[in-house]
Amino acid sequence: MRSLTQLITASKISVVPVPVHVQQNSHRKRVKGCPGKPTRHQQGDADVYSTIFNHHVWTSLASYFRMPPRVYMAGTFGPRVQKTVNEYAKMYSNVVITSSKSGKLTPGLYKDFLRNALKPYVQNEKFLLLIDSWGEHTNPEWYDEMFQDDKKLPTCTMKVIPPKCTPLVQPCDVYFYRQVKNLIKHLQNRAFLIERDRQINSREDCIKIQSIVHHQLSSSIFSDMIRYAWFASNLTHDRTIFLNVNQVCFPTDTLKNKCFCKNASFIRCARCHAVLCFPCFYDNYHSGSCDIPATSCH
Repeated sequence: MRSLTQLITASKISVVPVPVHVQQNSHRKRVKGCPGKPTRHQQGDADVYSTIFNHHVWTSLASYFRMPPRVYMAGTFGPRVQKTVNEYAKMYSNVVITSSKSGKLTPGLYKDFLRNALKPYVQNEKFLLLIDSWGEHTNPEWYDEMFQDDKKLPTCTMKVIPPKCTPLVQPCDVYFYRQVKNLIKHLQNRAFLIERDRQINSREDCIKIQSIVHHQLSSSIFSDMIRYAWFASNLTHDRTIFLNVNQVCFPTDTLKNKCFCKNASFIRCARCHAVLCFPCFYDNYHSGSCDIPATSCH
């Protein structure tokens, strides 16, 4: 039987999806007459009482050291909010957004991720899928039914990472998601925000942040960094010198330059290498106007 490393080397596409549970606690304001739990009328009114927004984010890594073109988010949305979220989905097109009644990870949400985020990426190609050992999600029938070629033959070879081993052999857990969190931390903890007593924790911010992170980390300049995540998990033998998020997006010499609007610099875009301030990069959603392809960023 071939080893997992040999399977990865032989596969045209190998993918490891990792779900990350995020609980977004927005600042809670209580006004006179507002009890501990919001009433039906008050729900969704951020000025009166802001509720907790729970969502799951699926980030995937491909074995040829790139990120698939879309990231997947699942949360809890009411009918009115769903309409707004649909508008966000059009704006942040690299994020697949869906909802559930509980906001918890369910077989239905996972299947939706496979259908709407992973299947458009792998299409009819044969591929190797490494998954964590989450009960029903290891059911091979799911993958045989969903991933088929033109002859209706299964295209997915599914391998399960043993329980309690994800910190050792899951590329996202071993290294990659450390860089994701680092980039998010830079976005959420800027002097620009602190000085203005501003928090970016609304529902739109949650979606926007995931869109920006995906846009930046899908740059080909991070290919070697992703390669290292697979190497550190002992899934490949390839290791090269790489640049991480701090070195690419937040090098010390960035502070010496100013944004084109003359404001203090915040970040260097991993794709176009433009030096931008926080308002130009985040508030104006630079990711939506940066037209440098992910494959030509070096």
